[in-house]
Amino acid sequence: MPNRAHPLLATYAAHFSQSFTELAPGVWSAVGFAKANVHIIEGQTGLVVIDSTDSINAAQAVLAQVRKVTQKPVRTLIYTHGHRDYIGGASVFADESTQIIAATGFQPEIAAQNSATNQPTASAARARRTRRIVGADLPKEDQIFAGSGYAKSSRGARGTGYLPPTRTVDADGAFLEDDGLRLELHSAPGKSADHIVVWHPQARTLFCGGSYYAAFPNLAAIRGSGARDFEVWARSLDRLIAFEAEVLAPGHTKPVVGADTIQGVLGDYRDAIRHIILATVEGLNSGRSVDDLAQSIALPQALASKPHLQEVYGRVDWAVRAYAQSALGWFDGNPTNLARLSPKDEATRMIALAGGPNAVLLAAEEADDPQWSMELCDRLIATGHHVAEARGLKHACLRILGESEQNAIARNYYLSCALEMDV
Repeated sequence: MPNRAHPLLATYAAHFSQSFTELAPGVWSAVGFAKANVHIIEGQTGLVVIDSTDSINAAQAVLAQVRKVTQKPVRTLIYTHGHRDYIGGASVFADESTQIIAATGFQPEIAAQNSATNQPTASAARARRTRRIVGADLPKEDQIFAGSGYAKSSRGARGTGYLPPTRTVDADGAFLEDDGLRLELHSAPGKSADHIVVWHPQARTLFCGGSYYAAFPNLAAIRGSGARDFEVWARSLDRLIAFEAEVLAPGHTKPVVGADTIQGVLGDYRDAIRHIILATVEGLNSGRSVDDLAQSIALPQALASKPHLQEVYGRVDWAVRAYAQSALGWFDGNPTNLARLSPKDEATRMIALAGGPNAVLLAAEEADDPQWSMELCDRLIATGHHVAEARGLKHACLRILGESEQNAIARNYYLSCALEMDV
């Protein structure tokens, strides 16, 4: 853990400490080998593996742990959804005899360079943002987890181990009965439209993929994947609660044990999401701006104080903005914003109003708020005034914000952008 990091991040890192744990007889969980977890269920003659990490290297490390407890072959690999950190190590676990199962409508991120209609996508921009949020290019002294797990632990051969499903199922109560096991697949959209969970009734264990992890949910991924469907996610959590599981094995962070504890964390998760929905809708309907709502909406203290709802991965203000846009689109209702000035034009006029470039630079240098200082620097850079000084000051502000930020994604993004400025 870097010396210059928010104390909450040091505490939260314990959720990703590497472990290979038996959750129930013949059921194991591998945590901390990559950004996403892998779970293993033992049958009479073979294994069922749930998810596969994001890389060949990480998957090989997990398989080495598996081979310490059983030599049985992997008969089935199940993808809970198509995010790349879950599907990139499949070839390590599966061979030509392994059935690979996913939900009908499975959407693998690795294969989706263009849309289904073969239209161009912003894949290069999304890839650039993704590298920033995971801190892919940060030096060792700045490296930290990527909100939901250690991205650096799976470095090397990322994504190259993906294998397409050999079987898709309408996962709404589908059964897998084979090899002495009876597993149920249930649709649980929210984090993604193709998301499923796996219920192991004999072990009272629910493998919930990305439906829950021990942090405020990343309802609006700033890498550019679009907002999740908040209400659909909340309804899926209601379904998960109904299983009355005794072990909850998530795709990120440590497993949760104990029926009452599981009911509590899943209920809190659902309630937090629905609070964002209701508070945002109420604010929009009363005529308040999205900026105002993002600044003012917070979780009730009863939820905000919960360790599993700390904003180290998702953030409440990002969620508010995303829900508002999904509800009403990009326009915030203020006619001033129907045709805004270009950034350069606005900056030129504001600088003139403030007394000229020298006055703005001085204000940026003397500001005790790094966010305000950066906004002034952006105006100088946009107009070509004092560019070197403004870039140097913005670089320093990005470092200050990153080192004080409790959200791991925001921290990585600030520090990555500072690194890219190369000053």
